[in-house]
Amino acid sequence: MSRNQNESNPLDINAGLPFALALPPEVSMDSLQPNAGNNSREDKLLGIGLNTLLKVRTKSLAPIVSDDALNTLNELREENLLCDAQISVGGDVFNVHRAIMCSCSSYFRAQFTGFNADSHGCVDESDAKKKVNVIHIPGVSSCIMNCVIQYAYLRQTNISESNVHELLICADYVGMVGLVKQCKDYLGRILTPENCVSIMGFAKFRFLEDLHLKARNYTLRYFTEVANRNIDILDMSVDDFYSIISDDELNTREEDHVWKLCVKWIDRNPESRKRNVAHLMTGVRLGLMTPKEMV
Repeated sequence: MSRNQNESNPLDINAGLPFALALPPEVSMDSLQPNAGNNSREDKLLGIGLNTLLKVRTKSLAPIVSDDALNTLNELREENLLCDAQISVGGDVFNVHRAIMCSCSSYFRAQFTGFNADSHGCVDESDAKKKVNVIHIPGVSSCIMNCVIQYAYLRQTNISESNVHELLICADYVGMVGLVKQCKDYLGRILTPENCVSIMGFAKFRFLEDLHLKARNYTLRYFTEVANRNIDILDMSVDDFYSIISDDELNTREEDHVWKLCVKWIDRNPESRKRNVAHLMTGVRLGLMTPKEMV
């Protein structure tokens, strides 16, 4: 063998084999590395050289499923074909495939493969096939569960302002991380001066730190519009309210807007909030206020 041939094909994986090994498209000959180590069991089984071990550099491949395949699986579900489980919410029952639901939900995976699986303990395989797993989920509406199941099959669902909060809670409950992210992204896109405070409070209550930070930054950036048009900010606790008005990132040309909002917050419930006046004043830059507002 010439030097050029040796350099162009340093390792012939089919040399000495009774059969030909075909490499997948994503694996090149350059990614095959000889390793002079101990003889492995794979070497002996494949008939490769005694001191040669083929190592393929792994590549991170994004999980891609064709739309046709997803739509076909969803059509099978809608026609109740090959379904092997049911999800019961309220008075409605949804036929599903266990493998599909387990693929994107830690909750359903535990239900269908854990101790609650109905097929466990069946002596005859035919009896196991006859048994249908039924999962009862309380406190979830049929509309929300339909969206959850739709996401499991299509990796997308109908998210709107009317269902996003309930859908996010349900997705978090069943452990659908991808659906939770979609709901968070949707809430982040619909932030307005009117709803940013309520979304910030929702995110804080659900421990959604990234969404909470995004809503908070939005509130600070558009503080003047929020102070004039948002009602939820008047219902914030004294600690949360103070953290907003005292933040160095608060975007306002006039400190008068901050003081006026403090007055409105106190007037919301003067009997219980007037004792916080002194505390709130420490968060207002009094030196930046116009004299007429201080009278």
